[in-house]
Amino acid sequence: MMAFDDDCRQAKRLLRSTERVARHAGPLSDLASPTVQAWRNQRRQYFNLLRQKKSCFWTARVTTDQSNPRQLRQSLDQLLGHGRTPPTDISASVLHKAFDDKITVVFSATAGASEPAFTAAPAGCELHVFRPVTQADATQMIRALPDKQCSSDPLPTWLLKTNVDLLAPFLCHLFCHSLEHGVVPSRMKAAYITPIVKKADMDPTGTKSYRPISNLSVLSKLLERLVCKQLMSYLQDSRLLPDMRSAFRAHHSTETAVHKVLSDILLVLDSGNLALLTLLDLSAAFDSVDYTSRFSVGCRSLTVVLFSAGSPLILLHVLSTSAHG
Repeated sequence: MMAFDDDCRQAKRLLRSTERVARHAGPLSDLASPTVQAWRNQRRQYFNLLRQKKSCFWTARVTTDQSNPRQLRQSLDQLLGHGRTPPTDISASVLHKAFDDKITVVFSATAGASEPAFTAAPAGCELHVFRPVTQADATQMIRALPDKQCSSDPLPTWLLKTNVDLLAPFLCHLFCHSLEHGVVPSRMKAAYITPIVKKADMDPTGTKSYRPISNLSVLSKLLERLVCKQLMSYLQDSRLLPDMRSAFRAHHSTETAVHKVLSDILLVLDSGNLALLTLLDLSAAFDSVDYTSRFSVGCRSLTVVLFSAGSPLILLHVLSTSAHG
């Protein structure tokens, strides 16, 4: 956003800091907590600042373009969001075929690649089964959910959180059955796909200008988070995670990754040497995962098993070491 300046960045850092403190103290749904109240107040100030900056930016932009009708029209189109919605002549089937063709091209380009190699886990690192989900685990996860949902959810998330004590036993039974038998309800595998233009200046009439946004139900996300919590706990306790990994890890982010890279570059330059940075961008990395395959996650007793090929929900199922032969 062009109106996002240093003041907004500083306010965003402060907001993230207060959010981390609030999450560490307890669930964000606890409105009586002083840390949650401080976070909510800071969030309100942040959004008010964004609205103020955006208003000032567009007021100055329109004032500057008054003498140039063509530029003024472009600015107004950008302000009003003209051209961002998909044109009516691109149907869902056409976009579906375009997304499938893109993945097919990626698969064909890597069809001859050798099988991935993994480092064997140290002796004693085994996780044979998932722990049963308790009502406390389900209740904590539900209360930490943001108040948003998608079209496949049968009820709003705020209503689910309000009645969590009543629904937690039933959800626990559902989650435990999924972990024990490796079965996910079909409704939890369905995702609503929304095509979004990648960049505002891209041609909205071309299918290559869109990327698919998948929205899963709240229950499917809850199941993923419960599995992720147990798996991450095992990987951290067994020290199987790389020290330099920042993605999808607590107390790590893109900021910590950038700080590490910048620190390494400065150390190299201070020593009188040259530094060369190479960045790798994988095309459709997440969309190109072969859902019919199994992947080791660093320990011989772990294998990723998908309940059905092509399912948008990936659940990690743990097998014993003997399953690898």
